Amino acid sequence: MLAKNFRVLLVFIFSLLVISSVEAASSNITTLKSGEYRGKESSLKIKADLSFEYQNFNEKGNMCIVEGTFLKKDGYFEFKDSDCTVKIIIKNKDAIEIDGSCNYGICGMGVDIDHEELRYKN
Repeated sequence: MLAKNFRVLLVFIFSLLVISSVEAASSNITTLKSGEYRGKESSLKIKADLSFEYQNFNEKGNMCIVEGTFLKKDGYFEFKDSDCTVKIIIKNKDAIEIDGSCNYGICGMGVDIDHEELRYKN
């Protein structure tokens, strides 16, 4: 009985080590793929030069459209101007997280760039 429990414990520890190494490898991805990413109500198109167009529309017809060029920072990508800040974190090879804040002249009422996961679609 003790030997069986010990084997189960070893398998569990090994599984945790494998998961940790996969997560560590995915967090080392530093290249933002060009192409289209999509979320629930939003899309992000990124070109090879890191220029982008972000669009988000809500059910009331309000929208948020941001265009610019991302700069690579330490562990993330960022666009910043006087009206808007957008930050991208690469989660894995097919998903990113976008977060930001823009004034109401850029993003209408009820439309935010708020910790949304976008999936690669190309």
